[in-house]
Amino acid sequence: MATFAVTSNEKLYLAPGVLVRKLVGTGGATSLAYTHGEDRVPTLALARVGTEGAACSAVGVVDTSATVVTLDTLVDSASIVEVYLIWLTSATGGLNPPA
Repeated sequence: MATFAVTSNEKLYLAPGVLVRKLVGTGGATSLAYTHGEDRVPTLALARVGTEGAACSAVGVVDTSATVVTLDTLVDSASIVEVYLIWLTSATGGLNPPA
């Protein structure tokens, strides 16, 4: 039984008040508490299975905190998974650019 594994964490978009990160990884039977790299909770998290015809039918972001997101899949599968984390924080003055 494998653990969910993140293989890349890419900043897709950064503008005042908006940040989008794309996490790519592989599913597993055990969830993963992953440090996403920002200092606040994402406003929105979208997840999908990126492997066509994969045995893994669902992926979810089951918990978030200021610095950690917990990722999990429905079944033990090494399917490619994509998770998009979106921060919409213009009301608080925007985000600092990631390092």
